[in-house]
Amino acid sequence: MVPPLSEFGFVGCLFAPRCDRVETRCWQEKPQVTQVTSTQGAACWNLEEAKISADA
Repeated sequence: MVPPLSEFGFVGCLFAPRCDRVETRCWQEKPQVTQVTSTQGAACWNLEEAKISADA
């Protein structure tokens, strides 16, 4: 079993190591969940940028 990154002192976004929109803040702070639809949420510091990219 792989231990969670939090056991190693990692406090940022768990997707930071594999995200193409990663920035410094992603490694330092965990983003809050934002309700995207009535049944979906997302936790990302770049949520608006990702939404614009997906709409294009």
